[in-house]
Amino acid sequence: MYSEDIALNGNAGTLPVTAEGELTYSLVSLSTNGSRRSVSSLANTTPQSLSIQHQEQTRNGIKRRRSAVRNDCTVDDTDEGLVPYSVHFVVDSPIGTAVTADNVKAAIGRLVVFLLVSGNCEKLLNGEP
Repeated sequence: MYSEDIALNGNAGTLPVTAEGELTYSLVSLSTNGSRRSVSSLANTTPQSLSIQHQEQTRNGIKRRRSAVRNDCTVDDTDEGLVPYSVHFVVDSPIGTAVTADNVKAAIGRLVVFLLVSGNCEKLLNGEP
């Protein structure tokens, strides 16, 4: 299981520096298939949460696990008030096949590197194909 508190630094890597810096997400709820954490210092102003969920199902006769991490954030816009946005990362992989954890980790690494390459994150956010 993950630790109760998860510290994430928005200034890590080579993505543009964020105003938030390091945020600590503290455990709020725990269930058999996931957990939810929030940043207590921002709860009353611009809430942020981190959710981790898992779901197993069978598709085409193959058992699969879908795991997702989701970061829900809020920005205080002077004209619009509180405006929410979220970022999801989903891994959908078969269980008990030739696909290994190393295969999945390599695919995750390729996506992370793709986002860290200069300009790619901006192109994604601008809706470029």
